[in-house]
Amino acid sequence: MTTPAQQPGENSARPIRAGRVFIGIGATLAAYVVIGCGLPALISQFGPSVGPGLGLGAPVFIFLAALIFGILQVVRGDRGIGVGVLIAGALFPIILGGVCVALIATLSGGAI
Repeated sequence: MTTPAQQPGENSARPIRAGRVFIGIGATLAAYVVIGCGLPALISQFGPSVGPGLGLGAPVFIFLAALIFGILQVVRGDRGIGVGVLIAGALFPIILGGVCVALIATLSGGAI
């Protein structure tokens, strides 16, 4: 049994281009950096009571937005940017967790 050849149309996916993957990774990491740099300014302006909510909510919001946007891009056929966004969205929380553990270890004098 043979399968029919895929007809070019609006549902046919473009090939994955490395440049577009890096654009997706860069855009997602830039969003994390902008939010990360903006949090101290917001906390200093509105007081420390805003800190815990923003500190936990902003990265979760970016992660969910990256997940939804990445999946939509892959489904729509732009697999390069979609895959890049998904890669950065998945790796950044892991990297951030490692940085937090290293920071805690450094501040506690290595007594973890």
